[in-house]
Amino acid sequence: MEGHYEPLKGYNPFRILSLHSAPSADDPIKCTLKICQLPCHGTEHHTVKFEAVSYVWGPNVIQHEISLDGWPVGVRTNLWHFLLQRRHPTEIVDMWIDALCIDQANLKEKNDQVQKMGRIYEEAQTVIVWLGEEAGDSAFAMDLMNDWHTSSRLTKFLDQSRVTSSLLAWFRRDYWTRTWVVQEFLLARDLSVVCGNSIVQWQALRQFCSDVQFEANKSRVSKPTSIEWLAFTQQAAYGLIMQRAHGKPSQMPLFRLLIRNKDTECYDPRDKI
Repeated sequence: MEGHYEPLKGYNPFRILSLHSAPSADDPIKCTLKICQLPCHGTEHHTVKFEAVSYVWGPNVIQHEISLDGWPVGVRTNLWHFLLQRRHPTEIVDMWIDALCIDQANLKEKNDQVQKMGRIYEEAQTVIVWLGEEAGDSAFAMDLMNDWHTSSRLTKFLDQSRVTSSLLAWFRRDYWTRTWVVQEFLLARDLSVVCGNSIVQWQALRQFCSDVQFEANKSRVSKPTSIEWLAFTQQAAYGLIMQRAHGKPSQMPLFRLLIRNKDTECYDPRDKI
């Protein structure tokens, strides 16, 4: 990925990406960068307002192009779809995206910014977890999670094989198995999970997984139901969600986060280091 980046200078510098508005989905994607400063660790005053994006880069194939500070820059397909989905018709959206906010061709800058990633995700107003485009009945699965207090009472009237298959497909998305999303997911002050045009907020996701835990425990000592609750608890997604729900990730060093999630994967094995 080529770009023309202004050097980072000053105390704790990092870049914020401004995603410019467009009235039509067919309009070219235009972004600009600005340099900001991270506040000192432990400071409660959040001086920079931005979202941070947690996502999977995907295969190293450049098929799309955006404008970044007026220069053409190639992006991978998963990021391209996210930018299209997040772009607002009338408002600029400020966000941090590693692939664009870090000069990937500058090894020294890349190493320095990677060390700041935990602070960036802690500092963000919210973290957007991008699972990718809608697939595998994901919209149905997220509707269930968003309205689980109602859905749980109606599951006996629904196609229960569809309930199981759609939720399992959602829990088995590539995102949940990648190493670097662990710290991004756990360190967020607040987060929302986006898949296609569907969104589930953290509190709804947490409540759903708590109910999954309850149902799974109940199925161990009673007659199994047609919904495979135990299968959900065996997924990496469930473990990560419950880790956030019950842990104190902001007090956990990065190496401990990675050790606890050592079975996750990287596209580049060096990212484990």
